[in-house]
Amino acid sequence: MPRWNDIGLIMLEIEMKAWVDDREAMLKRLGEIASWQHDFHKKDVYFKVKSAPDVRIRTNGDNPALLTRKQKVMIDGVEINTEVEYQVGDADAFIQLMRDIGVKERLRKEKIGSAYRYKDLLIELSTVTGLGCFVEIEWVGECANRDEQIAVKDKLYAFAELLGINSLDIEPRPYSYMLK
Repeated sequence: MPRWNDIGLIMLEIEMKAWVDDREAMLKRLGEIASWQHDFHKKDVYFKVKSAPDVRIRTNGDNPALLTRKQKVMIDGVEINTEVEYQVGDADAFIQLMRDIGVKERLRKEKIGSAYRYKDLLIELSTVTGLGCFVEIEWVGECANRDEQIAVKDKLYAFAELLGINSLDIEPRPYSYMLK
Protein backbone atom coordinates (compact mmCIF):
# COMPACT_ATOMS: atom_id res chain seq x y z
CA MET A 1 0.00 0.00 0.00
CA PRO A 2 1.14 3.58 -0.51
CA ARG A 3 2.75 5.10 2.54
CA TRP A 4 3.37 8.58 3.91
CA ASN A 5 6.76 9.69 5.08
CA ASP A 6 8.08 13.09 6.13
CA ILE A 7 7.98 14.42 2.57
CA GLY A 8 4.72 13.08 1.18
CA LEU A 9 2.88 10.04 -0.11
CA ILE A 10 5.28 7.52 -1.67
CA MET A 11 3.90 4.80 -3.92
CA LEU A 12 4.80 2.42 -6.69
CA GLU A 13 2.47 2.73 -9.66
CA ILE A 14 2.55 0.23 -12.51
CA GLU A 15 0.40 1.23 -15.46
CA MET A 16 -0.28 0.75 -19.12
CA LYS A 17 -2.50 2.56 -21.59
CA ALA A 18 -4.02 1.78 -24.95
CA TRP A 19 -5.71 3.74 -27.69
CA VAL A 20 -9.49 3.26 -27.84
CA ASP A 21 -11.21 3.51 -31.23
CA ASP A 22 -14.74 2.80 -30.02
CA ARG A 23 -15.41 4.58 -26.72
CA GLU A 24 -19.01 3.33 -26.46
CA ALA A 25 -17.97 -0.31 -26.88
CA MET A 26 -15.27 0.13 -24.23
CA LEU A 27 -17.77 1.76 -21.85
CA LYS A 28 -20.07 -1.22 -22.32
CA ARG A 29 -17.26 -3.72 -21.73
CA LEU A 30 -16.08 -1.91 -18.59
CA GLY A 31 -19.65 -1.85 -17.30
CA GLU A 32 -19.83 -5.63 -17.71
CA ILE A 33 -16.64 -6.53 -15.83
CA ALA A 34 -15.63 -3.60 -13.60
CA SER A 35 -17.37 -1.34 -11.10
CA TRP A 36 -17.74 2.35 -11.85
CA GLN A 37 -16.06 4.56 -9.20
CA HIS A 38 -16.34 8.20 -10.29
CA ASP A 39 -16.03 10.65 -13.15
CA PHE A 40 -13.06 13.01 -13.32
CA HIS A 41 -11.73 16.09 -15.01
CA LYS A 42 -7.98 16.24 -14.42
CA LYS A 43 -5.96 19.29 -15.38
CA ASP A 44 -2.18 18.95 -15.16
CA VAL A 45 0.59 21.50 -15.48
CA TYR A 46 4.12 20.12 -15.87
CA PHE A 47 7.22 22.08 -14.91
CA LYS A 48 10.75 21.30 -16.07
CA VAL A 49 13.13 21.21 -13.12
CA LYS A 50 16.88 21.17 -13.84
CA SER A 51 18.53 17.76 -13.52
CA ALA A 52 15.39 16.15 -12.07
CA PRO A 53 12.11 14.63 -13.27
CA ASP A 54 9.31 17.02 -14.14
CA VAL A 55 7.04 18.27 -11.39
CA ARG A 56 3.29 18.01 -12.03
CA ILE A 57 0.51 19.91 -10.32
CA ARG A 58 -2.93 18.32 -10.82
CA THR A 59 -6.38 19.68 -10.15
CA ASN A 60 -9.40 17.39 -10.32
CA GLY A 61 -12.68 19.12 -9.59
CA ASP A 62 -13.19 19.79 -5.88
CA ASN A 63 -10.46 17.37 -4.78
CA PRO A 64 -7.27 18.76 -3.23
CA ALA A 65 -4.58 19.67 -5.77
CA LEU A 66 -1.70 17.19 -5.92
CA LEU A 67 1.95 17.90 -6.62
CA THR A 68 3.71 14.82 -8.03
CA ARG A 69 7.24 13.78 -8.97
CA LYS A 70 7.75 10.47 -10.77
CA GLN A 71 10.80 8.31 -11.39
CA LYS A 72 9.84 6.29 -14.50
CA VAL A 73 11.08 2.97 -15.84
CA MET A 74 9.53 1.30 -18.90
CA ILE A 75 9.22 -2.49 -19.28
CA ASP A 76 7.43 -3.89 -22.36
CA GLY A 77 5.15 -0.88 -22.81
CA VAL A 78 4.32 -0.65 -19.10
CA GLU A 79 5.37 2.28 -16.90
CA ILE A 80 6.75 1.51 -13.47
CA ASN A 81 6.73 4.74 -11.50
CA THR A 82 7.95 5.56 -8.04
CA GLU A 83 5.83 8.56 -7.13
CA VAL A 84 5.94 11.10 -4.36
CA GLU A 85 2.77 13.18 -3.96
CA TYR A 86 1.97 16.19 -1.83
CA GLN A 87 -1.35 17.93 -1.31
CA VAL A 88 -1.29 21.59 -2.30
CA GLY A 89 -3.82 23.99 -0.84
CA ASP A 90 -3.82 26.45 -3.74
CA ALA A 91 -2.77 25.17 -7.17
CA ASP A 92 -2.87 28.63 -8.78
CA ALA A 93 -0.58 30.06 -6.09
CA PHE A 94 1.84 27.15 -6.59
CA ILE A 95 1.88 27.68 -10.36
CA GLN A 96 2.59 31.38 -9.82
CA LEU A 97 5.37 30.57 -7.36
CA MET A 98 7.03 28.28 -9.92
CA ARG A 99 6.88 31.07 -12.50
CA ASP A 100 8.18 33.64 -10.01
CA ILE A 101 11.26 31.56 -9.19
CA GLY A 102 11.99 30.96 -12.88
CA VAL A 103 10.84 27.36 -13.30
CA LYS A 104 9.58 26.85 -16.85
CA GLU A 105 6.19 25.39 -17.61
CA ARG A 106 6.72 22.51 -20.05
CA LEU A 107 3.18 21.52 -20.96
CA ARG A 108 -0.44 21.23 -19.93
CA LYS A 109 -2.59 18.12 -20.11
CA GLU A 110 -6.33 17.66 -19.64
CA LYS A 111 -8.11 14.31 -19.18
CA ILE A 112 -11.86 13.87 -18.88
CA GLY A 113 -13.31 10.47 -18.15
CA SER A 114 -14.49 7.80 -15.74
CA ALA A 115 -12.68 5.56 -13.27
CA TYR A 116 -13.51 1.90 -12.66
CA ARG A 117 -12.27 -0.75 -10.25
CA TYR A 118 -11.55 -4.40 -11.03
CA LYS A 119 -10.07 -6.28 -8.06
CA ASP A 120 -6.83 -4.42 -7.24
CA LEU A 121 -6.72 -2.52 -10.55
CA LEU A 122 -7.86 1.02 -11.30
CA ILE A 123 -9.09 1.51 -14.85
CA GLU A 124 -9.63 4.93 -16.40
CA LEU A 125 -11.40 5.53 -19.68
CA SER A 126 -10.51 9.06 -20.69
CA THR A 127 -10.27 11.54 -23.47
CA VAL A 128 -6.97 13.39 -23.47
CA THR A 129 -7.30 16.80 -25.09
CA GLY A 130 -5.24 16.92 -28.29
CA LEU A 131 -4.67 13.16 -28.41
CA GLY A 132 -7.89 11.13 -28.24
CA CYS A 133 -9.46 8.32 -26.22
CA PHE A 134 -7.46 5.94 -24.03
CA VAL A 135 -8.00 3.24 -21.46
CA GLU A 136 -5.45 3.14 -18.64
CA ILE A 137 -4.96 0.14 -16.39
CA GLU A 138 -3.10 0.84 -13.16
CA TRP A 139 -1.95 -0.98 -10.06
CA VAL A 140 -0.65 0.88 -6.99
CA GLY A 141 1.19 -0.77 -4.11
CA GLU A 142 4.59 -2.09 -3.14
CA CYS A 143 6.72 -4.60 -5.03
CA ALA A 144 9.90 -5.71 -3.34
CA ASN A 145 11.67 -6.92 -6.46
CA ARG A 146 11.71 -7.06 -10.23
CA ASP A 147 9.93 -10.46 -10.36
CA GLU A 148 6.93 -9.02 -8.48
CA GLN A 149 6.86 -6.02 -10.84
CA ILE A 150 6.86 -8.35 -13.85
CA ALA A 151 3.99 -10.34 -12.31
CA VAL A 152 1.98 -7.10 -12.01
CA LYS A 153 2.87 -6.18 -15.60
CA ASP A 154 1.54 -9.59 -16.70
CA LYS A 155 -1.67 -8.93 -14.71
CA LEU A 156 -2.14 -5.63 -16.59
CA TYR A 157 -1.70 -7.36 -19.95
CA ALA A 158 -4.16 -10.11 -18.95
CA PHE A 159 -6.77 -7.50 -18.00
CA ALA A 160 -6.15 -5.63 -21.25
CA GLU A 161 -6.86 -8.88 -23.08
CA LEU A 162 -10.07 -9.31 -21.03
CA LEU A 163 -11.12 -5.84 -22.25
CA GLY A 164 -10.46 -6.90 -25.85
CA ILE A 165 -7.51 -4.56 -26.32
CA ASN A 166 -5.32 -5.41 -29.29
CA SER A 167 -1.63 -5.42 -28.32
CA LEU A 168 -0.97 -3.09 -31.27
CA ASP A 169 -3.11 -0.44 -29.53
CA ILE A 170 -0.93 -0.36 -26.42
CA GLU A 171 0.82 3.00 -26.21
CA PRO A 172 4.20 2.88 -24.44
CA ARG A 173 4.91 6.62 -24.56
CA PRO A 174 3.88 8.80 -21.61
CA TYR A 175 1.29 11.44 -22.44
CA SER A 176 3.82 14.12 -21.56
CA TYR A 177 6.01 12.98 -24.48
CA MET A 178 3.08 12.64 -26.85
CA LEU A 179 1.94 16.20 -26.13
CA LYS A 180 5.35 17.86 -26.69
